[in-house]
Amino acid sequence: MNQSRDQIERLLLENSPDVLWATDRYLKFTYISPGVRQLTGHNPADLIGRPIYDLVTSTSARLINDAFKKVRANRKPETVDKRHLELEFVHKNNTRVWGETTIAKLTRQSGIPAGFSGIIRDIDKWKRTESKLTRHRNDLEQFVQESTESIWVINAQLQREIEGHKKLEVELEAKKTLYRNLYNNSLVGLVRTRIADGKVLNANKSTADILGFENVQSLLAKGKFSDLHTPERRTELLRQLEAYGDVSDFESRITLADGTRRVISLSARLFKEQDFIEGVIVDVTHQKRVEKALKESMEAAEAANVAKSEFLANMSHEIRTPMNGIIGMCDLVMETDLSAKQKEYLEIIHSSGKSLLELINDILDLSKIEAGKLELENIPFSLRQVVEEVSDVFLNKITAKNLELTIDVPVDIPELLIADPLRIRQVLINLLSNAIKFTEKGSICISVSKESVGQDAVKLTFQVRDTGIGIPNDIKENLFDAFTQADGTVTRKYGGSGLGLAICKRIVNMMSGDIWVESEVGTGSSFYFTASFQVDRSQTGKKRPLPSELRGLTVLLIEDNPYTLKAITQYLDGFEFKVTPFQGAEEALNSLNKAAQNIPCDLIISDIDLPGLDGLQAFEAFKSIAGVNLPPVLFTHSPLMPTQRKEKARELGIQHFISKPIKQSPLLNIIMEIFGCEPLQDTAATVDAEYIDDFVDVSVLLVEDNPINQRVATEMLARAGIRVDSADNGLSAISSIKKNCYDAVLMDVQMPEMDGLEVTRIVRSELNMQDLPIIALTAHNMTGDRDRCLDAGMNDYLPKPIDRLALFQTLKKNIESKGGQFDCMPGAFTPADPQIPAFALSVPGLDVVDGLTRLGGDWDLYVDVLKEYCDHYRDFLTEVKKLLADKDFATARRRAHALKGAAANVSADNLSAAALQLENACADEKVRKANRLIPKIEDCLTEVFAAYDLIAADLADTRN
Repeated sequence: MNQSRDQIERLLLENSPDVLWATDRYLKFTYISPGVRQLTGHNPADLIGRPIYDLVTSTSARLINDAFKKVRANRKPETVDKRHLELEFVHKNNTRVWGETTIAKLTRQSGIPAGFSGIIRDIDKWKRTESKLTRHRNDLEQFVQESTESIWVINAQLQREIEGHKKLEVELEAKKTLYRNLYNNSLVGLVRTRIADGKVLNANKSTADILGFENVQSLLAKGKFSDLHTPERRTELLRQLEAYGDVSDFESRITLADGTRRVISLSARLFKEQDFIEGVIVDVTHQKRVEKALKESMEAAEAANVAKSEFLANMSHEIRTPMNGIIGMCDLVMETDLSAKQKEYLEIIHSSGKSLLELINDILDLSKIEAGKLELENIPFSLRQVVEEVSDVFLNKITAKNLELTIDVPVDIPELLIADPLRIRQVLINLLSNAIKFTEKGSICISVSKESVGQDAVKLTFQVRDTGIGIPNDIKENLFDAFTQADGTVTRKYGGSGLGLAICKRIVNMMSGDIWVESEVGTGSSFYFTASFQVDRSQTGKKRPLPSELRGLTVLLIEDNPYTLKAITQYLDGFEFKVTPFQGAEEALNSLNKAAQNIPCDLIISDIDLPGLDGLQAFEAFKSIAGVNLPPVLFTHSPLMPTQRKEKARELGIQHFISKPIKQSPLLNIIMEIFGCEPLQDTAATVDAEYIDDFVDVSVLLVEDNPINQRVATEMLARAGIRVDSADNGLSAISSIKKNCYDAVLMDVQMPEMDGLEVTRIVRSELNMQDLPIIALTAHNMTGDRDRCLDAGMNDYLPKPIDRLALFQTLKKNIESKGGQFDCMPGAFTPADPQIPAFALSVPGLDVVDGLTRLGGDWDLYVDVLKEYCDHYRDFLTEVKKLLADKDFATARRRAHALKGAAANVSADNLSAAALQLENACADEKVRKANRLIPKIEDCLTEVFAAYDLIAADLADTRN
């Protein structure tokens, strides 16, 4: 039906001798019908984008300009009368053709023109006839004066002109007939109604069909357009017509005489002086049904997506809880006295645990990315440490497959960058995991290079290269699509979901980077991605310089793997050593032979597993050449080097070894040990291992209505040497800010009476304190919450429960930006009481490790906070049940919100999650849903109370 209608309309336009046109607001053609070819000889397509002035003479152009000025000046739509705008068009063959046109303004509701339209009719014959008549009339008058005998001649000529005029009238009538047929047979309704009573004055057959009448005659006899609308819609239609002069796509539900209901779309214009409305009617009933069905389908899909998200969130929580315990306990143990080997093992456990947690997040991340809810952090971190940690995660797998891994992070890469280290790590883990999975022998290299450098920014290119099976060309194009692998046998042989690269691509795109692959089957693959970073200058100059005896150290380096050779060379160059690299022992020996007894280096670094002449044989050759002048030798080896081989090396007098992959800081430390220097502290440690301990002369106002949350935050701040004032509501906060001078304010967002957003607006506008850093504290950590806080005038945002490291970093960043200073950056916390009962670390209802981590390992403080929490919320159920019975949803929501935040601070995760559900139910005023959650809240509270009672009893026994 629609296709047929489109074909009819197209045929009418293509065959009409009149020219339909439309322009933009600058009078450049956006449409012109094929009739222009007959009128002017121009191809319609050639005129699109050209101004209307190009088609007319200069005189007519001035007429057009004056007319358009009048149309623009009128804020209501106006059509220029066609009889008053006759134009002389320039034909393509340079002849002149007369035409008449109308001009109508296409407006937005503001009255500003969006463009113009009109119809040009060929009146060339008419104008020429008119010109001739005028000329002959003048001649006739002259001849009458000169000679009455000439009248007969003129009269005969005039008769011929009159006959030509009648012929034009016949042609004009034919055109009227054509348009009448178009009107009557149009597939859309065309109607004219009286303003006063809505009576239909004129209409076509389509209008009668749409409005439910048998034919046009019955519609004209009985039809009142106003009777079909509801009174409200008719009133609104007339209001819009009165206000704007016309309406476009005005939708209304009408009821026909037989009770049938339809939805129509009306575009109409008001002719107030003539007392009628003209318009076009389209039946959109079917379209509305389709839209409704589509909306219902979308709502069903959204509901299913919400259910999926809730399920994934619950599963994430269940998995994270034990993982958090593993990682947390590992953190605690790592702060005790350990041997270097124990610390190495624990670091690998810790790194592997974090990687497992990140891999678990893959599916969750894909869901978040698809929903547009994944947000990137911007925090300081050490890129070198991230890369090295990623290599540690896979050390066992690499060793088991006897692969050689090279880490190549040049020393000129800035030490601390600002971005999202978790996502960088996630991409590298995915790429390295794939490289190991698809490489049976050979080597893998992770390298970083600078693509571009700015004053405080850098763009880096990452490469993960392997010597694996390679990727066919026909697979590369779709390799980064979800669930895609090289072929069906890959999944069966190597496993994997095919999600990793899809997630990598989306994360890299979010970081304004690109990701791609270069590969050949059988020779290996190189995956690349780019990312941009801000440079953190806060740590510049904090490295201890090398001892003077090591400056300019000369090193002879032997390594057969070119990537490892390049990486170690770059490290040594960065230490400002003088390096002579060789890819084999034979080359190095030749160099030593030429030097005879004058050994041209202070240190030899050699791979112990060299092809041909291996490292031990090379060492014996070095000794035979240099004798007692042999410089110290440091051997690099794979993690799989047999113990017997190392023992044999020691028997030969070799004392120094370093395992691959070679890392910058361990390499420097072992070189310093060789030369009797105290090893430098690894200043490449990430900010994860740096806790701000002393803020000199820093004063902070903490605004928090929940006493548990207030105490936890106060303790964190006080332990860092910060002077803390507290306020438990917005009014008290404003009063404190007026009276005192603070370096920063930590502002709870949701508080009774006056929330944190309103307090911030008052501080910025009424108190005119634009430079005071205000940092939001909120348990609402959803997409958009951060923007609401920043829009209110806050400087930054911290989600609850508060992470101690994030708190200090955020304070440091915001206070330093206002001119504050920080003096020291000490190490991580040590538990205040090492005698934490073992059972407490696994009591139901509490994640004690997480709670202790938040409070700096202070067991007594944690017990005190837990006691205060239990005392405060013993009567919670009684109170909230009464609030729900009274339908006081606002107060119930605030109490649930407070319970949720306080529970998170003591790491009662199940209780916090249940309180969030109750808070949402109260926000939606769903009393039945809220009441169904009460038993769950009760179970969780009982668990927490019971856990505290056990801990308190044990503490009492210990003290007795």
